[in-house]
Amino acid sequence: MELQGLQFSVLPAGDNGTKYNRMLAEHGGRSVGHLDWHPGNNTIHSVYVDPDFQGNGIATHMARTVAEQHMPVYPNGKRATLNHSTNRTPDGERFAQSTRDFTYAPPNQNIPRRKTRAGNVADDF
Repeated sequence: MELQGLQFSVLPAGDNGTKYNRMLAEHGGRSVGHLDWHPGNNTIHSVYVDPDFQGNGIATHMARTVAEQHMPVYPNGKRATLNHSTNRTPDGERFAQSTRDFTYAPPNQNIPRRKTRAGNVADDF
């Protein structure tokens, strides 16, 4: 399927019933994914893609589009970076690693390890 037939839109914080900005992916009028990010610190809050649509690059496309088109631009002309949370599931960790070229971590730096609900650092990736 890849990205054919998908529509993407951005809903600002407040307009979507949350305190986060949201990029929404729809197919045939049905929501099939979203990426939410905090408008103040540009940190990803959540990413979801319907299981029937996973593996087609939807989450990566949303993250790249947000990073390249929806981050604030500083007075010096540089664009803010889309950041990954330090609280990531194993799937979130794989996503963070796969989007390193256009999100949080500069080259040759490690993305922080995720914290478990108990506050410990996980070693499962």
